Amino acid sequence: MREKTRPRRAGAAAAWSATGGLVERPGMIPGAPEIWVYADKFSYFAGDTVSVRVHTTADEYDIEVVRDGARPQSIVKYIGLPGKQQSTPDDAYATGCDWSESVAFTVAPNWASGMLRKPEGAARNIHTDMPGIGWVPRHPPCEWAWVNGYSRHHADAFWATYERPFTVWAEEQAFLVHHITQHDLHEDPSALRGYSCAVVVGHDEYWSWEMRDRLDAFVEGGGGLARFGGNFLWQVRIEGDAQICYKNPFDDPIREVDPTRVTTAWDSPEIDRPGAWTMGLTAMAGVYNRYGATAPRSSGGFTVYRPDHWALNGTDLYYGDNFGIAPVCIAAFAMDGADYTFRKGLPYATGVDGAPEDLEIIAMAPAVSGSRDNWNGTAPIGAPLAEVSGIFESAYGRELPEHLREFEYGSGMVATHQRGLGTVFNAGTTEWVSGLIHRDPFTERITANVLNLFAAQLSSFTEEPD
Repeated sequence: MREKTRPRRAGAAAAWSATGGLVERPGMIPGAPEIWVYADKFSYFAGDTVSVRVHTTADEYDIEVVRDGARPQSIVKYIGLPGKQQSTPDDAYATGCDWSESVAFTVAPNWASGMLRKPEGAARNIHTDMPGIGWVPRHPPCEWAWVNGYSRHHADAFWATYERPFTVWAEEQAFLVHHITQHDLHEDPSALRGYSCAVVVGHDEYWSWEMRDRLDAFVEGGGGLARFGGNFLWQVRIEGDAQICYKNPFDDPIREVDPTRVTTAWDSPEIDRPGAWTMGLTAMAGVYNRYGATAPRSSGGFTVYRPDHWALNGTDLYYGDNFGIAPVCIAAFAMDGADYTFRKGLPYATGVDGAPEDLEIIAMAPAVSGSRDNWNGTAPIGAPLAEVSGIFESAYGRELPEHLREFEYGSGMVATHQRGLGTVFNAGTTEWVSGLIHRDPFTERITANVLNLFAAQLSSFTEEPD
């Protein structure tokens, strides 16, 4: 069995300053206690050495590596390690911290995968209440980060927010879950060999060309892709240890060399590989719901349009029913959709954005491309509408294709399509796991239906030739 394990790696100990600003790097508040931790690689095989780098103001500290999941297990523990403060370069985001090693250990053959955790009850990137008249938008995850000393990004990325709740639920349901990182998918053509179901969870906004190649080949060979995530948007390049994404294609030096590898939105005509070719849906047709001032009083759930679809077997859901609604809010934060039209009460993809001809739209939820500022800059609105307009212009120029000219309103979708011998199920939302966390029976049954079907299928996917 091919298995990688990931010990605790990202330092989550940002602090809240007296001036009201979030601390996203060490040393921004002189004299404040802090500890930051990272490992030298994204993932490790059995027998690899894990090099842990630590910066802390403490005289000594402890490290415990835990195999996370439904029943967390302590793997290795170090007590009373000597503390050391390490300098962080200004361009650490691009070049790394280059801290010296604090402790190292070897991955044993019997260790299973695990990741970083955070406290239960941490706020998610949604608001679960029903705002009244005169409401002013707030951002609960930022407020939680301020109070608890975490990076503001704790709620829009990372294992603890997305993959961990899914893994805990899946293991409780007796599914056997193995883990790889997207970097593993990028580097290893055989990363999915031997499996029949690949699962993507959460906020998978950035993908490389190679990552998509691996996934497309897997599905075409008969594999099932179960995507319980949202915001499939940007192409990136992996160069050494760095992930490159200029977003504006005119800033990317590779544009004159190979436009297909330019780091901009997948739907850009320069790349000529629309996101919907792989996922069935795209972030260019969403995106936001119940995030700041985006659709703040929506149901927070999905409306059913194709109740007879196999993914809804046993749910007892009818046409027009809603599921995963507030306060659970599974249709929230960032969502993906497709350009669509209605015929006799049923939604159909138009295909103008690259959506497959056989795309079956099972359920939908309203989404907007960004927030209008109705408070003249006096309130935090999250994703401003002008920001999305800039994304579209960077990808297409000022002459947008017709289906994007009125881009403010869209829809998040739950959908399926076939690709070669395989099947793609796309939940189209970053917050699908909220339904598993809160044990929403409809979300749980749909998830189980997808996993059971895909796990029972056979895949002919094999390693690509050298």
